[in-house]
Amino acid sequence: MLRRRRDPQAQAAGEAERGQAADEAGGPRGDSPGGLHGRAAGGRGLTAVDGTAGRAAGRPVDDALDRSRLGPGLYVHIPFCARKCWYCDFTAYHHRPGRASRYVDDLMAEIRLYAADDAFASVTFRTLFFGGGTPSLLEPGDFCRLMACLRSSFRLDPGAEVTLEANPEDLRQDRLEAWLEAGVNRLSIGAQAAQDRLLAAAGRVHDWRAVEVGYRRARQAGFANIGLDLIFGLPGQTRDDWRETLERVLALAPGPPEHLSCYGLQVEEGTLYGRWRREGRLRLPAEEDEAAMYRHAVERLAAAGYEHYEISNFARPGFRSRHNLNYWADGDFLGLGAGAWSHWHGRRWGNQRFLGPYARALAEGRRPVAEVDEPPLKTRMADALMLGTRLVEGMPAAWFVERFGQTPEEAFGPQLADLAGRGLLERAGGRIRLTRRGLLLANEVWAALL
Repeated sequence: MLRRRRDPQAQAAGEAERGQAADEAGGPRGDSPGGLHGRAAGGRGLTAVDGTAGRAAGRPVDDALDRSRLGPGLYVHIPFCARKCWYCDFTAYHHRPGRASRYVDDLMAEIRLYAADDAFASVTFRTLFFGGGTPSLLEPGDFCRLMACLRSSFRLDPGAEVTLEANPEDLRQDRLEAWLEAGVNRLSIGAQAAQDRLLAAAGRVHDWRAVEVGYRRARQAGFANIGLDLIFGLPGQTRDDWRETLERVLALAPGPPEHLSCYGLQVEEGTLYGRWRREGRLRLPAEEDEAAMYRHAVERLAAAGYEHYEISNFARPGFRSRHNLNYWADGDFLGLGAGAWSHWHGRRWGNQRFLGPYARALAEGRRPVAEVDEPPLKTRMADALMLGTRLVEGMPAAWFVERFGQTPEEAFGPQLADLAGRGLLERAGGRIRLTRRGLLLANEVWAALL
C-alpha cells in the first residue's frame, strides 16, 4: 500500500510508500514527512493575511485538531504482500496463508497484553486502521477472529471509523462480505495509476481493469466510504498520464470515491527503485512535471467537489480520514503488530520489525517493543507544528499555546520569520499554514524546524 511517513499507518509500518497514515509502520516522527522537493527564494516577514481565497471548505481546522473528538486510534499492521512493490521500503513479507494465520495468533496475544493494562483498556478508541503490507490478503476467517479479539479486548466507539487497506485483486465477494460483517466501514484501495504499463513498472500485481471491477464489487457489497491511493511522479509517467488517471478515477462506476490520496513518489534506499537510481537506470519525470501534476490534481479535484484538506489528501464533504486527522493533530494511537509504532501521551515506541523476534517476545509474555523514543519538548513542538501544517487550512496558534504554553513564534521565531520571508509560510486568521508555494516545498519548510 501507499503512504507517507507523516501518516499514522506509515508510522506504524515504518508518502510513495514511505504514507502511520499516516502512512500509513515507519519510525519516530523526526523523519521527513514527504511533499515535493525543490528550492524557494526570497520574500518578507510573517504577517497576517485574510486566508480565505482558494482554501478548502468544510470543517474548521480547530475541530480537525480536536484530539478529544478524533482519538485515540488503533493501528494494526499486517506485514504481508503477494509481491513487494518496487518503490516500497515498509516492513513486509511474502504472503503465505499458514504464516499469516500464525501471525494473527501473535497479534491476538499482543492485543491481550495491552488490554490487561488499564491505561489502554479504560479508553474508548474512535478509529481503527488495518494497514500494511496488504491487510486484504488475510483469509476471512483470520480477519474476523482478529476483529473479534479487538472488540472484546478494547472499547471501540459505536461510531468508530474502521478502515481496511486493500489491493484491487483482493476485492472478492466473500472477503467484502466478511469485512462488512466484522465492522469495516471504510476501504482504502491501492490503485496507484490507470495505465497498465506504469503499474507493471512499479511492480504492482494488478491492472486498471482490476481496479474498476474491484471498486464496483465493493460498492455493490455495500461500502459507502471508499478511498483510492494514487501516485504521481512514477518512472515513465507523463502529465497526460496523470490527467487520464484522475479522469478515470472520477468516472468510476457507480460513482467516484469519497476520498483520494495523491502522493508524489519518493525513491528510498533499500528498494528496487533505489538501486536502479544508483545505477542510473531510473528515469523519473522532471521536477517541473511533477509539480505540474500536483497542481493539476488540486485544481481538477476542487472542480469535482473534493476538499483539499491535507497536502496529499482530498475528500468529499464529511469524508475526511478521521484516523489520519488524529495523527496530524498529534493525537494518541496504539500500534499493534510487527514494525508498528505507537504514540501515547508524548511517548513513542516501536515494535520488533522481524517476525521471529516479534513472536518470541509474545511467547515469553512480553510486549514486543524494540525501541522507545521520549523526545524533548522542543522536538515535540516541532513535530506538532510539522503535523499541523500538513493541513491545508493550517494549525491554530491558540492550539499550540494550549498544548505547550508558548506561541509558535516564541518557540520558533527566527525559523518562522525566515520561512515567511521566503514565501513558504504565513499566518492567516489565527492559524499558521503553508502557502500555495509552501505546499509544493513542504520538506524544505519542515527541515527548517528540525
